[in-house]
Amino acid sequence: MKEVFANVRPACDFQGVLSDEAAVAVVNGRMEAYNKFLTVSQPCVLPEFAVAAADLDFALRKVENPTVKVTDSNVILTGGGTTRVRLLPARKQLVKPDIQTTPIKNLADLLGAIDDVYPFTEGDPARPWSQGARFDDMTVTATNSIILCQAELASASGFDGVTISRPALTYIRLRRADLKAWGVSKNGILLEFEDGGWALASRMTMEMPAAAVTLVKKVNDWEGLRVVEQDYRHAVLSAAEWADGTLDTTSIYSDRIQAGRLSSQHDAPAVTELADPDVPAVFAAKALVAVMSVADQIAFDRFPSPVPFTTKRGSRGLIAGRTN
Repeated sequence: MKEVFANVRPACDFQGVLSDEAAVAVVNGRMEAYNKFLTVSQPCVLPEFAVAAADLDFALRKVENPTVKVTDSNVILTGGGTTRVRLLPARKQLVKPDIQTTPIKNLADLLGAIDDVYPFTEGDPARPWSQGARFDDMTVTATNSIILCQAELASASGFDGVTISRPALTYIRLRRADLKAWGVSKNGILLEFEDGGWALASRMTMEMPAAAVTLVKKVNDWEGLRVVEQDYRHAVLSAAEWADGTLDTTSIYSDRIQAGRLSSQHDAPAVTELADPDVPAVFAAKALVAVMSVADQIAFDRFPSPVPFTTKRGSRGLIAGRTN
């Protein structure tokens, strides 16, 4: 039961635990749930029930290997004790959308591309498209207005200007082992899995502007980037921990990395190359951490212009620094 619920949990609505919409239900051999981002239907071998998602989630975190029994009023989980979860009114089975899907080619390559851009899908809620990644046939692009990252695909995605939300990308990464096909319509993005499960991801209210896709291509010089050694990566990430809050910065000097909080300051020794050793390259600390989590090569010496970086997979990105 825990394994099935783990695949359904991202679609649960944990906000309104007293409403039918907040339920997770088993209907006709399928565990199902939905929220404003995702609808998930997963095959299972369980008796039928509907309960508050928050209650079932809490119970399954406490019970190791529960046996399941359903009475007229409760779901009873037995294992190291007995837990009763009150039933909600029965729910109708969810209808799988009639969306044509195509098998995914080069799944490992697609997942690698998603992994590269995923750290940059935490954007501004006022720009919904910054909270997802845009798929354009052979590219995947994400930007939060400070960082832009673009991955090229080995095989066409089949999507043209479709922005997939961060929750949907999170779900794809969760189910990475058995994703087999996908398709898109005005009703959403349908994902199909090897075990017979399916998920529908809601369409974004705003698609990422096409102009964002072309920004990486406007950088003509991708030569001369320096390899990010593990010691240097560790120094940057460690120094950034001294920054306090989303507005704080990390400064890259030629011989050290500097960050601070409130009235304190921390210097971490680290050598890099800058155009002017007396002028640091300054970045929002949180943004720099996101870049350094995936960057294989970077060119801090391009500051104050946007600093280019590449990933081990070959994806290309830009991070804008602070110039005032």
